[in-house]
Amino acid sequence: MFESVESSELLERVSGAIRRPIAGLLEGKRFRDALSGSWLGHPVHPTLVAVPLGMWSAALVADIAGDPETARRLTAVGVAAVVPASVTGLSDWLDTAGVEQRVGVVHMAANVAATGLMSAGWLARRVGRRRAGSMLGAAGLVVAAGGGWLGGHLAYGLGVGVDTNAFDGGPTEWTDLTVETSGEKSSGVRAGYAEGVGMVVIDADEGGGPRAVLANRCSHRGGPLAEGEVHGSCVRCPWHGSQFDIATGAVTRGPAAVAQPAYQLRRRGAGWQVRRDEPRALRTNSV
Repeated sequence: MFESVESSELLERVSGAIRRPIAGLLEGKRFRDALSGSWLGHPVHPTLVAVPLGMWSAALVADIAGDPETARRLTAVGVAAVVPASVTGLSDWLDTAGVEQRVGVVHMAANVAATGLMSAGWLARRVGRRRAGSMLGAAGLVVAAGGGWLGGHLAYGLGVGVDTNAFDGGPTEWTDLTVETSGEKSSGVRAGYAEGVGMVVIDADEGGGPRAVLANRCSHRGGPLAEGEVHGSCVRCPWHGSQFDIATGAVTRGPAAVAQPAYQLRRRGAGWQVRRDEPRALRTNSV
């Protein structure tokens, strides 16, 4: 199933058709940063989707227990909660491309269908058609579960919303840093690596040496920071404009929500060495 969705040319055309109007509705840098979770340190969308799914699941339980009025109210709360969940999801979707974007369209369509069924169920209950309302609600929950399954594939299968540095273990012992000699000096950044891990080296020059070293892969969608620029005390990702403090890696501007790994730096002979404190087991390189 995933293969047909991921390779669909039709979904590619649909994505292109709806992308611009959605971007127009969600324009505004600060607004997008708020939706992405830069202020929270975690994507907002996965948190908000639990509300409608929880309300609709509780409504099904109320139906089974023979309490249609409670089921109607829970359904209404769930439908209302779809609005913030959808807006944050659309904001995240705008920063995807290719396979991730196509799967996101189907995820979006499933959730729209689920919301439509739930709304119809609420209306049926409101006019006294309780049996029809219950059936529509149950159907809506099944479709919502399908949409959630696709959302899980986006996160766990395709990595949308996951820190792109999550499994990129850099050296924890002092290791020689290799700095690329090509690149624009005026940008204030160079590409580098140590133990095969890509890094962005801030203000690398032959005289004074580097000022700071961060992981090169932007935590948001994997953009190459070494192709970005330094703005004051921050380095800016060239893809979506996220900015990180060059000393700590902390997010200073979204849409990134997770900090960049920052490396300690020392001079060693004619060259430089880096290392990083790493308490996270999944970032430890296997041997």
